Amino acid sequence: FQLSFNLNHTNLLHANYLGVSPQDNRPYLVMPFCPEGSVSKCAGKFDEQQMWKFIRDVASGLAYLHDQRPPIIHQDIKPDNILILKNGDYVISDFGISKQLKKTLTRSVSHMNSADAIAYMGPERFSKQYQAVKASDIWSLGVTIYELITCDMPFCGMGGSMQKQGADIPELPSEFSENM
Repeated sequence: FQLSFNLNHTNLLHANYLGVSPQDNRPYLVMPFCPEGSVSKCAGKFDEQQMWKFIRDVASGLAYLHDQRPPIIHQDIKPDNILILKNGDYVISDFGISKQLKKTLTRSVSHMNSADAIAYMGPERFSKQYQAVKASDIWSLGVTIYELITCDMPFCGMGGSMQKQGADIPELPSEFSENM
């Protein structure tokens, strides 16, 4: 909890308060309320300019996490875990299963293998000797971008397992430039 509380970046949802419950001595964090909710409701509504802002904000937050010593690998980047602040900035939330934090947070990591999370998992996550790496978060960001642009999941929602089997990278709709 202390580690999570000490993370401070414009594009990370930062806890306002770290406390300990007097009833059971469990630590807790108080997070800001984001009335705009997550970006999942924005799928199909982004134009290219909004998408570039989204990419800048989320990539900046991930770079900050990945630059920590040791690096923090989020492991659950997806539209539901990226919130919209009142000012329109995007922030990464939900550090419950991140590589460095999962030892101290009491949340279960079992949902990491749930059906909805599989769609965001990179090819390396389907190997026997899987290790959390920065590229896993980057892959998940790419899947998130594709979903927000197309309202669809690449690889039929099967994530990197399909890429590992040789599936082609899906293309973006023609209204987006080749730079995207």
